[in-house]
Amino acid sequence: MNRRDGIALLGLALGWLVVLALMGGLVGFSEGMDFNEAPLEDWMGPFYRQAVSVMEGEARPVEGFIYPPSAAVFFVPMAWLGSELLSWLGLGLQLFSIVALVLLVLRLGKGPEGWRGALVLGLATGCCYPLLHSLHWGQMGAPLAAMCAGTLLLWEKDRPGPAAWILAIATGIKLYPVILWVPRILQRRLGRVDWIALLVVLVGLPMLVFGGETLGFGQQIIERLENATSAGGDWAGSLNRQGFTLVLGRALGFPEAGVLERGLALFLLACALLRVRTLMSSESMSMGAGLLLACLPLLPGPCWPHHLGALPICWWLAAQRGLRARLWVIASAVLASVPAFLLAGGWPHGLSLGLPALSALVAAWAFVVPADS
Repeated sequence: MNRRDGIALLGLALGWLVVLALMGGLVGFSEGMDFNEAPLEDWMGPFYRQAVSVMEGEARPVEGFIYPPSAAVFFVPMAWLGSELLSWLGLGLQLFSIVALVLLVLRLGKGPEGWRGALVLGLATGCCYPLLHSLHWGQMGAPLAAMCAGTLLLWEKDRPGPAAWILAIATGIKLYPVILWVPRILQRRLGRVDWIALLVVLVGLPMLVFGGETLGFGQQIIERLENATSAGGDWAGSLNRQGFTLVLGRALGFPEAGVLERGLALFLLACALLRVRTLMSSESMSMGAGLLLACLPLLPGPCWPHHLGALPICWWLAAQRGLRARLWVIASAVLASVPAFLLAGGWPHGLSLGLPALSALVAAWAFVVPADS
């Protein structure tokens, strides 16, 4: 910890105070963030039930569990704790993850040495709706964002071994962090330790716990995802979904995405991959990784607000590219903020407009504009 870390954490605390003041305290925060009836609903619900199920020898996903078999293994220790202690642990995990995210992001790239950048990073992170959405639901958005930041920092310090294991664990909890391996693949720097870590986490651990029923567990998860995302499924028409195709479809007046929206998303994703190559050759691998994290709404599959918890990584890296990029970063941070969410009418209006998704894509554009010479 140093003076700059303290200033960043002060900014984070100020951001939280601003959010609580705008939302009417803890009760207003709990009632206004989303539709769920109680805080930490995912943490105390499907995550905990799945842990208990595994401890009881069941090799099937419980109701509401839509994560890889490896995630079920990682959640097992939750079954050893009472509900009261578990709820405090869940809250502590979220807060610790956000603090760790700020401190790790401060060390990425060649950020400014002064205190202003640290203060703004802390303030923007404290007001970041996707991170607070993760906290409210007890989701894994904030912990995974911190793990992504830690992975990038370890790669910058040329420590691929620990980075591989951290990223493998993050991928084992939810699959989307696997996108960070793309720059390593493009650079042909994917090593043996990356493959070993990924195979151990995604295959070895579930096989050790579930044995031959691992494949059946995974198939049930895939079927649930297909049913939930299909027409008439549980997620059909959900205003919380932040996939670019769905946000665009809602803006155009269609309840679900069509061929136009899907085609445009894939085209933008292809352009982003080409830009990633350029960024890595002219600037750094972390810049390419930051762009990919900002492009999560363009990927096929579900994208919820908490999936965009890594936005502070994107903001910090893109801001290092110069003044033009910083202007877009500011716009992105505003769009992702709780004040913007409330100004748009709160839930569901802020999510229906796709403010988190728009914030991510504006952050992506900050990696596209030319860097200042």
